[in-house]
Amino acid sequence: MWRYLSDAGYRVGVLNIPMSYPVEQINGFMISGWMTPYRATDYLYPPELAAELEREIGEYRSIRRKRSPKTAGRAF
Repeated sequence: MWRYLSDAGYRVGVLNIPMSYPVEQINGFMISGWMTPYRATDYLYPPELAAELEREIGEYRSIRRKRSPKTAGRAF
C-alpha cells in the first residue's frame, strides 16, 4: 500500500511492519520490522534517519531480547 501511495506522490511513513526488510526507497521514511536481521544497519530509509533515531531514542531494534528468568512473569 505504501508503494502505491508513494508512487502517487504522497509522503508516507512505514514503521515496524513485519517482514518489511529490506526497506524500500519511498517518498517518506521506512523502518523495517520483525524478521529484520538483528545486526542489520540498512533497516531504515532514508539512511540519514539512523542518526536522528539514535539521538532521540537510543539504539532501535524491532525485536525484544529474551527475558531473564527473573522477569519472565512480568508484563512489559
